[in-house]
Amino acid sequence: MTSILPRPKSTGASPNGAPGAERGTDRRRILDCEVVVVGSDLAALALAHRLAGAGREVVRLAVPADPALPLDDLLAPGFAMPARALVHRIGEDDAGALWALSREAAAQGRDLAKAVGVPLGPKGALLAARPHAAGRLADEQELLAHIAPGTARLVAGADLERLIGSGSFVAALGLVPAVRIPAGALAAALARAAASVGIQEIAADGAVACDLKGLRKYVDLPNLRIRAFEVILCGTAILRAGAPHLAAGLKATHFAAGRVPLAGAPPAYGGRVREYGGLGIDYHADESGLVLAVETALPVRTAAGAARILSRTARGLLPDGPAGRPEGRGYRILSAPHGMPVAGRIDKGVHVIAGLGLQPVSAHLLTAALVAEAIGGRDDRLALLQPFLALEPRGTLAALADMAAVWRAQLSVRAAPRAEVRGGEAQPEAVPAAVAPRPAPPAGRPRGRSATPPGYRAGGVDPAER
Repeated sequence: MTSILPRPKSTGASPNGAPGAERGTDRRRILDCEVVVVGSDLAALALAHRLAGAGREVVRLAVPADPALPLDDLLAPGFAMPARALVHRIGEDDAGALWALSREAAAQGRDLAKAVGVPLGPKGALLAARPHAAGRLADEQELLAHIAPGTARLVAGADLERLIGSGSFVAALGLVPAVRIPAGALAAALARAAASVGIQEIAADGAVACDLKGLRKYVDLPNLRIRAFEVILCGTAILRAGAPHLAAGLKATHFAAGRVPLAGAPPAYGGRVREYGGLGIDYHADESGLVLAVETALPVRTAAGAARILSRTARGLLPDGPAGRPEGRGYRILSAPHGMPVAGRIDKGVHVIAGLGLQPVSAHLLTAALVAEAIGGRDDRLALLQPFLALEPRGTLAALADMAAVWRAQLSVRAAPRAEVRGGEAQPEAVPAAVAPRPAPPAGRPRGRSATPPGYRAGGVDPAER
């Protein structure tokens, strides 16, 4: 059981001899526990529940969560990094294992939502491509058919236009299983249920400091010192205090996001639609219109600027366009530049989970499960994410490269020919031949780390896929 004790008085000056550290001046209480989880996002909450369910004494310190886009949460297999780039980075075997785990996490997330009373929304998630990116999307489908059979289905041409009500895209991958749930609902339900499973929750009422060396780790508040054998840092706010070298490597992506009222009926398709290899568009429809997020090269400073971007994008997506002025604002979302979760052990007794800003919530649940299993000593599958744990600090040049990548994507879309549909059928010259379904590779195809991904080009992954 956790216990709160008065902190023993200091025996003299601090180890570094700092003035003012006199005997008995620190009156903070000490809270002893086995594990302290620092964070307020879904990964932190799910991890605390798993550890408490395994019999651990768990304290969760609530610090501000990272900002999130106003879209509904998505339970679906996969990651922000394209499968082709993932295979290039870690090989087919490990990439297939991660995709299989993500599919399990999506299914388990659906069961968890039902168990805690979170309503499930419309099913479906599409990765949609414009003509210039359709060939790469077909390569993605071919690769997924090999490393993660049954997780992606190809939709193209007139079938896709009838499904989503937009002629902007010529091909899409449907992810299976996939379902929308209300934004933040799963995290809120887990927070409400924390006390029932024995989690002690403390709100951070000031600056948080960490001392993570030695057998016992310390997380300090102005009036409290939490002492534990295991510390898990979840989210950027605490990463800056406990692992600043990782926080400095996260990428800030700018968005205009909000709700767009539509002139006509909303599309019948209720799942999430995310653009592949293009403008960073992500949206879903509901009875009141379109909830839309659009990546921008520069920060969006005003609501009027966000409204202009959302209105222009909605006109390009749907034939009727917006019925009035959208309500939106700018967002700054932090994620890992490689597109994978940042999760793993950074020191004895210290784990981190971060970089989840652009991941489906199933990735939050997956990282929580892998870290919990690693702490319990039952599993070493967390090592699958080890290659993504090292991040280089990002400076001005990296930010300029990010802006250039967004502008390059915008130019690619403007320069690409638009798909022409006549009589309900896409014309052969309008839709690249590469989007046609391809046969599954032979059963004897090698699956080791040396296997070459389909479509791989010397020089690495196409930046447009990021």
